Amino acid sequence: MGFSEDMRNTCSVSWQQAVQHQFTKELKEKSLASDVFTRYLLQDYAFLSALLSAFGHCLGHAPDLSAKKRLSVFMNHLCLDEIPFFIRSFQDLGVAADVFQAYEAPFGPRVKAGPHGHPALTDTTIAFKELLTSTSLEGYAQGLAALVPCEWIYQTWAAASDGDQQQQQHQHEATAEDAWRKLHTDNAFQEFVGWLRGELDREAAATNEHTRQQLAEIFAKVVDLEVAFFSAAYTGRG
Repeated sequence: MGFSEDMRNTCSVSWQQAVQHQFTKELKEKSLASDVFTRYLLQDYAFLSALLSAFGHCLGHAPDLSAKKRLSVFMNHLCLDEIPFFIRSFQDLGVAADVFQAYEAPFGPRVKAGPHGHPALTDTTIAFKELLTSTSLEGYAQGLAALVPCEWIYQTWAAASDGDQQQQQHQHEATAEDAWRKLHTDNAFQEFVGWLRGELDREAAATNEHTRQQLAEIFAKVVDLEVAFFSAAYTGRG
């Protein structure tokens, strides 16, 4: 059993809270309220800049050209597939361009309020962005310890709903929620998450116990933040 699997088992309670969250269940059931999805997407759009930067820092720390290539391909996917998804979804949900464009700033809008009177960035989003930035700047292993649970949680909850989604697509017109799940059930994404976990497992096995403990703490903190991030979509706070 590798380090990543050990870490998932160690924080199994919070892991299950993330992958079986009310938010992910309602995405699967097509019962998610549009205002909840809008709040979530705006926060995630603000988070995207930190995610891209974190992968960029890991690319710089990566030990060889093969790893750098895998990371660069995924960053290309974020830019060419996920960013257009966000913009299309905001347009479909009626979010004005000046609102969602304000969330493109490195640390999000500091002055403009979010839609429906909610704050521009929640405390969870700010903490998440800061954690990704600090860990990825510190080193390859530290960056991976943050990025692996980020992507693996999405792979897990999306894969759990993939069968139902395929069945329902024959009965209903595809929605933004469907498109978001599809981005995380794509074979290339599944393979990338497996590769990313392997990189973390290898780095953790090659380091000392003190660093492994640091990596474990980063991993667990990210899982807790994912739970809080999903919950904040319902309240606009947290």
